[in-house]
Amino acid sequence: MKGIAATLGAEGRRDFFWLDQDFRMMASSPVRGLGFNLNFGGIFTSVPAAVASMASRAPVISGGAFTTDSADTGSGTDTGDARDGTVIEGMDATSAGNESGPGSIAHGPVGHGLGGLHGGLMPLTQQIDLFGLGLDYALYHKRFWASFDQDDPSPWHRLDGIFVSAPAAIAWGSRIDVFGVGTDHAMYTKSSTGESWTPDWQRLGGTFTSAASLVSRGPKQLDLFARGADFTLRGNQTEGTTWFGWQNHGGSLASPPVAVSWGPDRIDVFAIFKDGALWHLWWDDQIWNEWESLGGNYTGEPAAASWSPGRLDVFVVGALDRGLHHHQFSGDTWSLPESLGIGSQEGLAESPTVISAAPNHLEIFVPTLGNQIRIGKWDGQSWQFGSAGAAFRMPSRYRLSVDQVKVNTTRAMNADTDAAMASVAAGNAAVRTKTQWIGEIGALGSPKTSQTNLLDFEPVTVDLAEPMSFSYLVVNNGHADQDKILAALANAGNSLSLAGSSSMQEDIAKGVAKIVSVKILAALSISVPVVGSILGEIESWLMDKLTAAVFESCDGVVAVELRAMMGRDLFVLTDNGRKTVTVTTKHPGTNSPTVCGANSEYEVTWSIKPL
Repeated sequence: MKGIAATLGAEGRRDFFWLDQDFRMMASSPVRGLGFNLNFGGIFTSVPAAVASMASRAPVISGGAFTTDSADTGSGTDTGDARDGTVIEGMDATSAGNESGPGSIAHGPVGHGLGGLHGGLMPLTQQIDLFGLGLDYALYHKRFWASFDQDDPSPWHRLDGIFVSAPAAIAWGSRIDVFGVGTDHAMYTKSSTGESWTPDWQRLGGTFTSAASLVSRGPKQLDLFARGADFTLRGNQTEGTTWFGWQNHGGSLASPPVAVSWGPDRIDVFAIFKDGALWHLWWDDQIWNEWESLGGNYTGEPAAASWSPGRLDVFVVGALDRGLHHHQFSGDTWSLPESLGIGSQEGLAESPTVISAAPNHLEIFVPTLGNQIRIGKWDGQSWQFGSAGAAFRMPSRYRLSVDQVKVNTTRAMNADTDAAMASVAAGNAAVRTKTQWIGEIGALGSPKTSQTNLLDFEPVTVDLAEPMSFSYLVVNNGHADQDKILAALANAGNSLSLAGSSSMQEDIAKGVAKIVSVKILAALSISVPVVGSILGEIESWLMDKLTAAVFESCDGVVAVELRAMMGRDLFVLTDNGRKTVTVTTKHPGTNSPTVCGANSEYEVTWSIKPL
């Protein structure tokens, strides 16, 4: 997920936007430069989106004369056409009004304007449109003209809709198009030319688990890509009037796709696949070529730019070192990836954002694990990295953990000998699984509780549009080899996560708005995300997955829980990233053999903490 939105404007002007620790929209002053940060207010639940364009600014009749609605410098803010309504900062779902629109993203209205009349014509002025999802998951918008150099506490403009993906927008030709995934997981779009928007959201269909990636190869060519419910790449295109229909380009995408173009006869699409490698697909004006693997072990989503025909630069985050890695294509050949030092000991928190303002020049915005933004510049000879003087916060990032196992009643006659597993699955990324040996617990001379400090995952990023699951499993086994038990637990956890993910894919493909159950095998349904033990429902299924470890006598599963939901529901669960959720689940045991103790009773405490 990219947490920084960057735009390129007239005469090489660059602007970038991010969210602060309170999820307010921030910008770097284009007048005073780095370290002079502007607060644009609002409270947001998605990463920002922004586009820059050149437009004529509409005059306002004041006292019988033409003027502008801002200072005489031609700078200022325009909240758009009041017909779409405005709201105050941080408006929540109870006061947001219409929720009948699709879950989509959009650009705000594009207004014409001027800084004075000349020869009967209105001169072109730099225009920036900035977007994010509010607390009600509707789209909010502000527009800025020319330069700006002050905080803007004015209300954000509400464009309606209920969204399950972050904003995506593009300025092409003389129009702005915006796209987003609705609560039915379909793609929707709205267009603006001049001062007005198309009156309704247009449903483009499909079912998706990522925001859109947009690229225009010319004034009448717009290509849209997104990750489907089955995690394949889906594409659509328009000449400005008619959409030609979705194509399945295959693949097994763990990240959203990223598309770039170096000219009218070329499109390149990049994604991180389930195997962790960077993969590449391209259109050469004749055919779509087959996916090719560029290797590596990466996380997040790629950032890509092209500064001339035949040149591609792609940046990715290392899955293990959280470092910045660079792939480049030139002369019909991919170079070996290089690791770039960012001038800080901190790794990358999330995916970078890259832009190119001139041939053989690149600028990359890097969010670090210390919640700082660093900027790297390539001048054609070398990289230089420095601080942007900005602190950021990314929504939809978490620490998930199993914190404590408590025994009220053992399954064995005296003490249990326990081991535990926890796993996290986000979208189509590889399942992350950890195990911990607890040992003897519950006897008179043994502890009744165990801190499961090894069962934690950080950071875990879950896009609003993708499914996720968090599960844990505790077994009592005093007979098998410890290593075999832990290996069997890891296998069972992986199987449980994959079964849940497969079931959620089916629901998304059907347009189901909220996950309420997952199926383990074809006939077994477990209600989620209702918190609670599922031990009784899947004990026999789990025992089949634990055959690598021998279970005898009083051995058995004593606790298991699966929490599955969409990324947006997870963010809502944490009060939109503002509170830690801690739950203690009681697990009544199943019938144990007569030679053992009473039916076991365990309590497991787990947490989800927004980062």
